[in-house]
Amino acid sequence: MSARVPLSQIAPVPLSQIADVLADAPGSWGALLVADGEEATAADAMVEAIEIAQAVGDGGEVLALAVRDALAPGTAPWPAGALVVVTGVCALDAAGLAWLDLSRDRLFAAGGGVLLLPEARFGEVFSRLPNLSSVIGGRVWSFTASSEPTFDVEAALQALRARAGFDDDELIRRAAARELELDPYMAEWLVLLNRGDLLDA
Repeated sequence: MSARVPLSQIAPVPLSQIADVLADAPGSWGALLVADGEEATAADAMVEAIEIAQAVGDGGEVLALAVRDALAPGTAPWPAGALVVVTGVCALDAAGLAWLDLSRDRLFAAGGGVLLLPEARFGEVFSRLPNLSSVIGGRVWSFTASSEPTFDVEAALQALRARAGFDDDELIRRAAARELELDPYMAEWLVLLNRGDLLDA
C-alpha cells in the first residue's frame, strides 16, 4: 500500500480540511505524518480542528489517545461514536506495529479517526500495517507545524462578536438558557471559548 502513496506526493494539508473529511464520513480512518518532536503539537491541533468541524450536528466526542491505551483489553476507552486521534505509533517497533495491525478491529469500534505516523519511517511503518493501510487507502496527509496556517483566536472572536452584536458573556448566558439559535458561527464561538459543553445544553 505504501507504494500507492509515495511520500514525495504527500503535501501538508490544512487540518481543517482533514477534519471536514472525518466529520463528513463517520467511521473513516486516515493517517497524518508528523516529523520528530511534532506529535504532541499535531495531536492537539487535530483534536481542535475536528471539534470545530463537527461543532454543529451529531458529532461525538473527540480525543487524543495513546495507541497502547486504545488497544488495551477491557472496555473501549472512548464513548460510542467518538473520533480518536491515535498517538504513540511513532514509538512502536516491528512487533508493536504487527500487534497494532492485528488489533485493528479494536480501533474500528470507534467512530473513526487519525493515526499519527512518523514521517521519517512512513514506508516501513505502512508496510507493517497491511490491514490498516488498506482501510486508510489514500487518506494520508502530512503535518508541518511551521506550514500550518496560524489561527488568530482573538481576531476570530472579535469578528464573531461584531457579527452577533453581543459579547461572550451574553453568548454563554443564552446558550446555558437554551435561548441561542445554534448555527455554525455560534458553535465555533463556543468552541473558541472552550465552552463546547454548552452545545448540548
